[in-house]
Amino acid sequence: MQKLTDDSLMPFGKNKGLPMLKIPAKYLHWYWTQPGVSEDRVCPVAQYIRDNVDALKKEYEDGIW
Repeated sequence: MQKLTDDSLMPFGKNKGLPMLKIPAKYLHWYWTQPGVSEDRVCPVAQYIRDNVDALKKEYEDGIW
C-alpha cells in the first residue's frame, strides 16, 4: 500500500487529482462513514484519514470520526 502524504494526489472521487491537504475534511468524513471504509486496512485514503484524524476533527468538528 502506498502511503499518502498531504502532497499526494487524491486517487479517486470528485476530488481526484487534488493534493490530499486540499480535500475538505467534510468530504473525507463522508468517505470514512461509507460501509467498510473505516475497517479497510488496504485503502491508502482510509489510512490517510487514520493518520490525520486529529487535524480532521478540528477542521470538521461535527463529524463522528
